[in-house]
Amino acid sequence: MWKYQCKRHLLFLFGAAIFGAVIFGLLGYSEDALQQAAEMANFEEILEIPYLEYIVGAIFGAGAANGMLLLTYIVQRYHMSFWFVYLIVFFLFSPMAAIGTLVLIPTIFVCIYGWLTIPNRSEHKNLKKNKVNSVAEVERVYRLHHKYLSEYEDLAKKVWDYTTRITLSYIIGLLVVFLLILWIDNMLVLMLSVFAYGMLYLIMARKKAMAVQPIISLLYDECNPEACASVIFALAKKARKRKSFPLPQYLAQCMIFLNDPHLAADIMVTCERNRGAIQFPYYTVMGYAYYQLGDRGMVKFQLDECEKAGAGTNNQAVALLREQCLTGIKNKLDLMDKKFDSCKQYFRAILEATPFECQRVDAHYYLGLIAFVDRDLDDAKYHFNYVEGHGNTMYFKEKAKSFLATIAKHEETVEGA
Repeated sequence: MWKYQCKRHLLFLFGAAIFGAVIFGLLGYSEDALQQAAEMANFEEILEIPYLEYIVGAIFGAGAANGMLLLTYIVQRYHMSFWFVYLIVFFLFSPMAAIGTLVLIPTIFVCIYGWLTIPNRSEHKNLKKNKVNSVAEVERVYRLHHKYLSEYEDLAKKVWDYTTRITLSYIIGLLVVFLLILWIDNMLVLMLSVFAYGMLYLIMARKKAMAVQPIISLLYDECNPEACASVIFALAKKARKRKSFPLPQYLAQCMIFLNDPHLAADIMVTCERNRGAIQFPYYTVMGYAYYQLGDRGMVKFQLDECEKAGAGTNNQAVALLREQCLTGIKNKLDLMDKKFDSCKQYFRAILEATPFECQRVDAHYYLGLIAFVDRDLDDAKYHFNYVEGHGNTMYFKEKAKSFLATIAKHEETVEGA
């Protein structure tokens, strides 16, 4: 919802205004330009306005930031490429900044209105006043029901240190490029510097994504949701998170595989799902959580919301992610409606396609469950044995053991008769 972006938008404009005032005022960058503009307009009296450089710098900084933010919203809405943004910023920076400046005042009023009319804003203020810490509360509840493995805290420290260095490199590179734009008139040098920063950004973003892979691997490859959750809790402490978690979709999946759908839903509620990267994982995890809770209406609601999201997009990657999300939620509805033929087809396709062990364990468990319900005990044993052998700390392992014990007793009874 756009209203949840308003406060952040206003803070960005305020910060950009201060930055512009410092660059144009303290460093005197705009003094000659203002002199020339006043002479051309035959309106030199304007130069007598006190702190004019600071005012112009603040307006220009806020206007440029406003143009960038509006462009970002358009890119997020239509799932456009990074290179499109790069080309717009580099070749059309002046028109973008001019448009941002022209609509600056209306944008500020719209943002103030949106911020003041956020749904349940009074409840949010009360929570903030009472210093309710969502991260600490979720961790407290987690420790009551599951194991916290402190031996994985070193991994969280390594990931945090590495990603912090990458973030600093982003900021330093951006400042260097901005200063080059201000003080260098050579267009070729500017083009090369902005292009170099764009390439550096992509490389660093890839390295930052790779840095968290050891954490994700604990869940996806080692089927150890307790270890993965412990690292993410430790990482949240390092980042001093209070209201939301790093890697929220993976932490919520850990709760799913520990059979704790309430915590999974609580974790996903804390994340900012208006961002494109979390949108479809949000619906997938929430659909699974409500399936575990037996709430068919809410599973159907997640399906309907997912169908609305990204509808008509031309981005193939987004369309594929959306289709996977829709298929997964529909499968949960089929399970609840006992449409086992389509469910078996879905899980067998997962076994053929997925490279992740935790998804194979998940698929084998449900195939075993369907076979058990259909009284195909040999097939059920095959799938449950796989889950027992590969499930590690996933709750499916204990459930599979229970089903195998039931099957063993049934076979003993049949043999005894």
